[in-house]
Amino acid sequence: MSLHSHEDQDRIRDLVNNYETMICSGNVHFLDSADFECIIDYYDQKNRWDEATHACDYALEQHPYTTLFYLEKARLLIDSGKARKATACLEKAETIDAGQVQIFILKAAAHQANGDHDLAFIAIERAEFISTEDDHFDIHFAKANYYEEIAAYETAFEELAKAIFIRPYDEETLSRIWFIVEVADLYQESVDFHERLIDSAPYSSLAWYNLGHAFYNLVRYDDAAESFEYAYVIDQEFKYAYCDHAEALIQLELYEKAIECFEKASEHLALDAYMQTRMGFCFELLDNIADAESCYYEAIRLDASYDDAYYRLGECYFKRNKWEGAKGAFESAFCLDKKNATYLVALAETHYQLENYQTAFNFFQQACDMAPDECKNWIRLAGFHASMKDYDAAIEVVEEAEMYNSGTIMLDYCKVACLYQTGRCKESLMLLQNTLLEDENREYELLFDFAPELKYVHSFVDAINLHNDELTS
Repeated sequence: MSLHSHEDQDRIRDLVNNYETMICSGNVHFLDSADFECIIDYYDQKNRWDEATHACDYALEQHPYTTLFYLEKARLLIDSGKARKATACLEKAETIDAGQVQIFILKAAAHQANGDHDLAFIAIERAEFISTEDDHFDIHFAKANYYEEIAAYETAFEELAKAIFIRPYDEETLSRIWFIVEVADLYQESVDFHERLIDSAPYSSLAWYNLGHAFYNLVRYDDAAESFEYAYVIDQEFKYAYCDHAEALIQLELYEKAIECFEKASEHLALDAYMQTRMGFCFELLDNIADAESCYYEAIRLDASYDDAYYRLGECYFKRNKWEGAKGAFESAFCLDKKNATYLVALAETHYQLENYQTAFNFFQQACDMAPDECKNWIRLAGFHASMKDYDAAIEVVEEAEMYNSGTIMLDYCKVACLYQTGRCKESLMLLQNTLLEDENREYELLFDFAPELKYVHSFVDAINLHNDELTS
């Protein structure tokens, strides 16, 4: 098999070299249609689409009634954004052989690329009318393309489902199904469908992966983990299945098992910077900082531009009170991603520990300006002012944050604490009582994060207890 493969490759290279020599000389001698097919396919595989299109032109000069070359040229024109030229090419093909289903499927693709959806549907109907059973897969796929283009995602999903039951292991179709499910939030439909598909295609790693993806988004992490594991048991080099299996295990707080998953992956493929970083994160969650840092160093060695590895390394330094090391790591992360407010907050926290208070304030403020809808950044800025005993400034920050994050319980509790710390106790207690009325999830423990002393203020504790009694009665 290998010998024949090398012989074929050598023959095709010789064929292409001879063809290119003829082009340079300005005289392309007669080649049979099979040779032109090889030449066109060679350029197509190399993503040299202009040359592939020119080869189609030469082929059509010598074989003007071979529909295949019109189809190939049309496909190449569509892929390279020249759909109107493709339509003209297909019209010529239709005059030669109007019974070719692929002519109308490609016409539909060209019309869709031009935004002519009605014409696209008419072309698909024509294709379906002249189709045989062997064409049904392509018909369903074309319909799915049409419905996806007009944002009828559930119908597109149904057409792809029909197509995949014809070819249960077709990877392109399974990938498209994953995309449609993601865009349209069809996760329960995806579970129901893939469970049926797996009954007929139990060794499809992509089917198991899609099932795991649907379970994960339905917060069924146990089922997701099991499905992802089946995916990489079938295909031991399926990197994303390992990664997502580990993510499901992290959600289940099974950090040791997540590490084992990455270690198993390393037996079959080289771990990249992302995988090293996620494995380090698992070690970090297990308070094994030394191994976490080793993983982050390895991630940076593999990809010096992977900002998350620097950020996580900075977090490890921060936990060990290595402020200068943390600052350097966070600075590296922010230099790589200057739109990440989380990195700014991390830098602010580090400068705060280094007692560079003005710098810390500047970074907190920049983080809030960069991501005004992230209320946790505003709360940290308010906390900074509170730590400086500037409670009025803290209240101003909370009130500004409310402009971007209305109805956020966390901000209300933060404001309760700030009002109390400024001596406005009645106003603080009244706001607490109003906030408790909206707090169905009993998030009032946040209050004690902002002002631990309130645990010992009877009026506040009584208000919370009363609220609890009303919820349980």
